[in-house]
Amino acid sequence: RAENWNLWGVEGLKRIVSFAVIVAGLTVLLCGCSIINPQSSSDDKTDELCSAIISSIEENNHDKLKNLFSEEALEKCTDFEEGFEYTVNEYKGSLTNVKPVSYTEDAHFDKGKHSIESRALYSIETTEKSYYLYMYFYPSNTIEPTKEGLYRIILLDNRAEKSYDQYAGIYNPKWDVEE
Repeated sequence: RAENWNLWGVEGLKRIVSFAVIVAGLTVLLCGCSIINPQSSSDDKTDELCSAIISSIEENNHDKLKNLFSEEALEKCTDFEEGFEYTVNEYKGSLTNVKPVSYTEDAHFDKGKHSIESRALYSIETTEKSYYLYMYFYPSNTIEPTKEGLYRIILLDNRAEKSYDQYAGIYNPKWDVEE
Protein backbone atom coordinates (compact mmCIF):
# COMPACT_ATOMS: atom_id res chain seq x y z
CA ARG A 1 0.00 0.00 0.00
CA ALA A 2 2.88 2.42 0.60
CA GLU A 3 3.95 1.94 -3.00
CA ASN A 4 0.42 2.79 -4.21
CA TRP A 5 0.34 5.89 -2.00
CA ASN A 6 3.65 7.15 -3.49
CA LEU A 7 2.48 6.43 -7.04
CA TRP A 8 -0.89 8.10 -6.47
CA GLY A 9 0.91 11.01 -4.73
CA VAL A 10 3.20 11.66 -7.69
CA GLU A 11 0.32 11.40 -10.16
CA GLY A 12 -1.83 13.58 -7.95
CA LEU A 13 0.96 16.13 -7.68
CA LYS A 14 1.30 16.14 -11.48
CA ARG A 15 -2.43 16.77 -11.83
CA ILE A 16 -2.31 19.63 -9.31
CA VAL A 17 0.70 21.23 -11.05
CA SER A 18 -0.97 20.86 -14.47
CA PHE A 19 -4.16 22.42 -13.12
CA ALA A 20 -2.19 25.32 -11.59
CA VAL A 21 -0.35 25.94 -14.89
CA ILE A 22 -3.65 25.96 -16.80
CA VAL A 23 -5.24 28.38 -14.30
CA ALA A 24 -2.17 30.67 -14.42
CA GLY A 25 -2.18 30.57 -18.23
CA LEU A 26 -5.87 31.44 -18.41
CA THR A 27 -5.38 34.25 -15.90
CA VAL A 28 -2.63 35.82 -18.00
CA LEU A 29 -4.60 35.26 -21.19
CA LEU A 30 -7.81 36.79 -19.86
CA CYS A 31 -6.27 39.54 -17.73
CA GLY A 32 -3.04 40.03 -19.63
CA CYS A 33 -3.80 43.53 -20.82
CA SER A 34 -4.16 44.90 -17.33
CA ILE A 35 -1.09 43.01 -16.12
CA ILE A 36 1.08 44.10 -19.05
CA ASN A 37 -0.29 47.65 -19.23
CA PRO A 38 -1.63 48.74 -15.84
CA GLN A 39 -1.86 52.35 -17.11
CA SER A 40 -4.58 51.58 -19.66
CA SER A 41 -7.27 53.39 -17.66
CA SER A 42 -4.95 56.40 -17.25
CA ASP A 43 -4.16 56.26 -20.95
CA ASP A 44 -7.86 56.20 -21.82
CA LYS A 45 -8.56 59.21 -19.60
CA THR A 46 -5.57 61.06 -21.06
CA ASP A 47 -6.77 60.28 -24.59
CA GLU A 48 -10.21 61.61 -23.65
CA LEU A 49 -8.65 64.79 -22.26
CA CYS A 50 -6.61 65.23 -25.45
CA SER A 51 -9.77 64.78 -27.55
CA ALA A 52 -11.66 67.31 -25.43
CA ILE A 53 -8.85 69.86 -25.86
CA ILE A 54 -8.75 69.38 -29.63
CA SER A 55 -12.52 69.57 -30.03
CA SER A 56 -12.59 72.78 -27.93
CA ILE A 57 -9.99 74.30 -30.25
CA GLU A 58 -11.72 73.11 -33.43
CA GLU A 59 -15.09 74.39 -32.18
CA ASN A 60 -13.50 77.65 -30.98
CA ASN A 61 -15.20 76.94 -27.65
CA HIS A 62 -13.41 79.01 -25.01
CA ASP A 63 -15.68 77.93 -22.13
CA LYS A 64 -15.44 74.21 -22.91
CA LEU A 65 -11.65 74.38 -22.73
CA LYS A 66 -11.63 76.61 -19.67
CA ASN A 67 -13.77 74.06 -17.81
CA LEU A 68 -11.00 71.47 -18.22
CA PHE A 69 -8.51 73.59 -16.24
CA SER A 70 -8.01 73.41 -12.50
CA GLU A 71 -9.06 76.21 -10.17
CA GLU A 72 -5.42 76.83 -9.30
CA ALA A 73 -4.34 77.09 -12.95
CA LEU A 74 -7.11 79.58 -13.70
CA GLU A 75 -6.13 81.67 -10.67
CA LYS A 76 -2.46 81.75 -11.70
CA CYS A 77 -3.08 82.25 -15.42
CA THR A 78 -3.10 85.90 -16.45
CA ASP A 79 -3.44 85.41 -20.21
CA PHE A 80 -5.93 82.59 -20.80
CA GLU A 81 -7.87 84.46 -23.49
CA GLU A 82 -4.67 85.41 -25.35
CA GLY A 83 -3.45 81.81 -25.25
CA PHE A 84 -6.79 80.48 -26.44
CA GLU A 85 -7.00 83.00 -29.29
CA TYR A 86 -3.42 82.27 -30.37
CA THR A 87 -3.99 78.50 -30.31
CA VAL A 88 -7.28 78.67 -32.25
CA ASN A 89 -5.63 80.88 -34.90
CA GLU A 90 -2.59 78.60 -35.20
CA TYR A 91 -4.61 75.39 -35.51
CA LYS A 92 -5.21 74.81 -39.22
CA GLY A 93 -7.17 72.11 -40.99
CA SER A 94 -9.29 69.20 -39.83
CA LEU A 95 -8.02 66.50 -37.52
CA THR A 96 -6.75 63.38 -39.31
CA ASN A 97 -4.62 61.61 -36.69
CA VAL A 98 -3.79 61.77 -32.98
CA LYS A 99 -1.00 59.64 -31.58
CA PRO A 100 0.36 59.52 -28.01
CA VAL A 101 4.12 60.06 -27.93
CA SER A 102 4.90 59.99 -24.22
CA TYR A 103 3.23 59.88 -20.85
CA THR A 104 4.68 60.22 -17.37
CA GLU A 105 2.93 60.09 -14.05
CA ASP A 106 4.05 60.79 -10.50
CA ALA A 107 1.89 59.66 -7.61
CA HIS A 108 2.17 61.18 -4.14
CA PHE A 109 0.51 59.81 -1.02
CA ASP A 110 -0.02 61.57 2.30
CA LYS A 111 -2.13 60.26 5.21
CA GLY A 112 -4.60 58.36 3.04
CA LYS A 113 -4.85 61.08 0.41
CA HIS A 114 -3.19 61.11 -3.00
CA SER A 115 -2.07 63.32 -5.84
CA ILE A 116 -1.37 62.17 -9.39
CA GLU A 117 0.69 64.57 -11.48
CA SER A 118 0.84 63.78 -15.21
CA ARG A 119 2.59 64.98 -18.32
CA ALA A 120 1.61 63.83 -21.80
CA LEU A 121 2.79 64.58 -25.32
CA TYR A 122 0.67 63.87 -28.40
CA SER A 123 1.42 64.12 -32.09
CA ILE A 124 -1.49 65.81 -33.87
CA GLU A 125 -2.00 65.67 -37.63
CA THR A 126 -4.50 67.81 -39.48
CA THR A 127 -5.23 68.13 -43.16
CA GLU A 128 -2.90 71.15 -43.24
CA LYS A 129 -0.30 70.87 -40.47
CA SER A 130 1.39 68.71 -37.84
CA TYR A 131 1.54 69.68 -34.17
CA TYR A 132 2.72 68.56 -30.77
CA LEU A 133 0.29 68.93 -27.89
CA TYR A 134 1.92 69.09 -24.46
CA MET A 135 -0.36 68.60 -21.47
CA TYR A 136 0.50 69.02 -17.80
CA PHE A 137 -2.35 68.08 -15.46
CA TYR A 138 -3.55 66.43 -12.28
CA PRO A 139 -6.07 63.72 -13.18
CA SER A 140 -6.73 63.20 -9.48
CA ASN A 141 -5.74 65.15 -6.38
CA THR A 142 -7.31 64.67 -2.96
CA ILE A 143 -4.36 66.37 -1.21
CA GLU A 144 -4.98 69.69 -2.98
CA PRO A 145 -8.31 69.42 -4.83
CA THR A 146 -7.94 72.89 -6.41
CA LYS A 147 -5.09 71.46 -8.52
CA GLU A 148 -7.20 68.71 -10.12
CA GLY A 149 -7.54 69.27 -13.87
CA LEU A 150 -5.39 70.81 -16.58
CA TYR A 151 -2.61 73.13 -15.51
CA ARG A 152 -0.91 73.91 -18.81
CA ILE A 153 -1.27 73.05 -22.50
CA ILE A 154 1.07 73.92 -25.32
CA LEU A 155 0.24 73.37 -28.99
CA LEU A 156 3.27 73.88 -31.24
CA ASP A 157 4.13 72.90 -34.79
CA ASN A 158 7.59 71.86 -33.57
CA ARG A 159 9.11 70.36 -30.42
CA ALA A 160 9.32 72.75 -27.48
CA GLU A 161 12.90 73.85 -27.00
CA LYS A 162 12.54 75.39 -23.57
CA SER A 163 10.74 74.72 -20.33
CA TYR A 164 7.45 76.46 -19.64
CA ASP A 165 7.17 75.20 -16.05
CA GLN A 166 6.59 78.68 -14.63
CA TYR A 167 3.39 79.16 -16.67
CA ALA A 168 -0.21 78.11 -16.17
CA GLY A 169 -2.87 78.12 -18.87
CA ILE A 170 -2.48 78.01 -22.64
CA TYR A 171 0.75 78.78 -24.44
CA ASN A 172 1.13 82.00 -26.35
CA PRO A 173 4.31 83.50 -27.86
CA LYS A 174 4.73 85.97 -24.98
CA TRP A 175 5.94 82.98 -22.96
CA ASP A 176 8.99 82.81 -25.24
CA VAL A 177 9.88 86.46 -24.65
CA GLU A 178 9.28 86.66 -20.90
CA GLU A 179 11.93 85.42 -18.49
